[in-house]
Amino acid sequence: EDEIRESEKRYRTLADNSPMGILVHDNGTPLYTNYTARRIFEVEPDADLSKVNAYDLIHPSSKDKVSELMKEILASGKAHPLTVLKFITMKGKEIELEITSLPIRYGNINALQAMFNDITESKKAEAEMNKLAEIVKHSHELVNLATLDGNMIFLNDFGCKMLGIEPNLVSSVNIM
Repeated sequence: EDEIRESEKRYRTLADNSPMGILVHDNGTPLYTNYTARRIFEVEPDADLSKVNAYDLIHPSSKDKVSELMKEILASGKAHPLTVLKFITMKGKEIELEITSLPIRYGNINALQAMFNDITESKKAEAEMNKLAEIVKHSHELVNLATLDGNMIFLNDFGCKMLGIEPNLVSSVNIM
């Protein structure tokens, strides 16, 4: 019995301090949330989550996928692969999470444990980077990137036309 208590204490310490959000729930009713989960979902520090249904935080565009994943988890008894889904925080903000869930025993309750990372900002940054890359690629000015010793790494479409270099041969050109 002492071993079990010690094991539970170690798990709680690990979960409480995890950089991933962790939510344990029984059919949507939160049983445990770590600090990271509360921060991601913009939960007030003293908020009572016992009356919150976690399923209400799922964005409408992700509800069908979540339902499908829940059926898969319950049928297999195993975690599903990391999946990107949209959710809504307690303050109404849309977020994107990379999430996995698995069935666990929480005390004497058969529950589900979700583990997730907020990728909202990285998705926005990726979209912005792709937009800028398209602008550079299709610019009407020569844009070139080369190593310090002159090996070309990148030449935009206009530069390829201007210099007469086939795009697939750019990396074989040295400008020194």
